[in-house]
Amino acid sequence: MDSIAGARTRLPDMSDLRLGLGAWAAFILATLAYCLCYQTFVAAVTPAVGRSLATALREWGAWAPLAPWALRQLRAPLPWRDALLRCIFFALLAACLPIFADQWSGDRAAASSLALFWPRNIALALALLLVARVTQGHTPVPGPAAEKPNQLLVSKGADQCLIRIDDIQHLSASGNYVDICAANQRYLLRSTIGDLEALLPKDHFVRTHRSHIVRVGEIERIRIERSGSGTVFLRGGATVAISRGYRAHLRARQAVLNSRLH
Repeated sequence: MDSIAGARTRLPDMSDLRLGLGAWAAFILATLAYCLCYQTFVAAVTPAVGRSLATALREWGAWAPLAPWALRQLRAPLPWRDALLRCIFFALLAACLPIFADQWSGDRAAASSLALFWPRNIALALALLLVARVTQGHTPVPGPAAEKPNQLLVSKGADQCLIRIDDIQHLSASGNYVDICAANQRYLLRSTIGDLEALLPKDHFVRTHRSHIVRVGEIERIRIERSGSGTVFLRGGATVAISRGYRAHLRARQAVLNSRLH
């Protein structure tokens, strides 16, 4: 799944590190306070601070390194389905620590530990997703971006050639390659479509599907089906798919599309 594969590539910056560790520390303190209050006022026993802290760290300690990384990944402009898949992935990683602790101490069988801790960690991952989306607009402004290339070195049969990015009409993922249509010619480039998307000018290209990117100026018309998916018809006669998750990208470009969406 490319949503999980992408999670392996982007490391957290300092703002994610501070926010992630801060959120984790606040959660641990809140959990400790709850345990101590329960012991004092409900169970009517002497609060065991050390034991309660050890339990909290055992169950939630994995989020100390995971939270900054997860924040970085969950801020990515992904469809909600892919964001939820990432939450499930991070929750499974976080659940490994208490599962291994249970196996070491012999407290529970592995299946019981998984059934107990994975849903809890999914809930925490979803809360982190909410934090990531709420703070998305408050990330520090990056420094000047590196100048983007205006040409790509691509393959045409056994040959290699340079094509201008301004000539690209649409791109489609094809295994380990990206199939590029430029000036009505087909080319291949060994890359991921996500890496190529980062090189393209955002004002001129829009992603319609996890496997397709089109030049806005090449769009002739768009058809949306009742299911929410649809088809983009391009000027040269080609068609590419629209997925429900990426329809928002097209809605944001309605002014550019001159109300062609229907």
